[in-house]
Amino acid sequence: MSVECVIKAAMGVETNTNFDANVTIASLRPRFYAMTGYEPSSMKIKVNGNLIEDESLPLSTYATGSPLVIEISGKSEFGDLNDVNAVKKYEISDADYDHRTGTIREMKRKAGIPVKGEVHHKYDDVPQGIEVGNRCQIEMSDHSHHRGCVRYVGKVEKSNGYWIGVQLDEPYGKNDGSLDGKRYFECENKYGVFVRAEKVEVGDFPEIDWEAELEDEM
Repeated sequence: MSVECVIKAAMGVETNTNFDANVTIASLRPRFYAMTGYEPSSMKIKVNGNLIEDESLPLSTYATGSPLVIEISGKSEFGDLNDVNAVKKYEISDADYDHRTGTIREMKRKAGIPVKGEVHHKYDDVPQGIEVGNRCQIEMSDHSHHRGCVRYVGKVEKSNGYWIGVQLDEPYGKNDGSLDGKRYFECENKYGVFVRAEKVEVGDFPEIDWEAELEDEM
């Protein structure tokens, strides 16, 4: 005769099985080890809610006509499986996760779906059609226009979004290609300036020959 049993282990794991009615709890410890991973010497076994102290009795002793509920706890080589808090969790920093590919965050960004906690600025997108080495004309904060060459496209410290670093043909700039002590490109002082992409027009803007311009006006 066999006895129907429900084996309950850590974290809600259940197994339905049948055992011979004459086997003892003690003889089932190796079977329980294979089913739960608990070391036999550490097992605590309950049958129908009662802790078993005499494991020499056969299963038929506990049979009541309904499945026996056998609860097993203990320790495995991985620690106490009943203690969820003891399980070492895999953690990753937000910065490392942000650089991973194939994540939900990356898919949301590609689909244009807002990512919780992120505010999208219009300058966060990589400027299109502006590359280092391009000749350009820029509009300064005073609305004056000056020509130069693109020397840097990227982000700068202490500011959001992308900036365009330009080496001007004339000393109407604000720096030498560095900001707050960090250098982004090389040029003489007052020839460097950083502007947003919307202030840059790339095209055929050769350096103006002012001497020739003056001669044309004479």
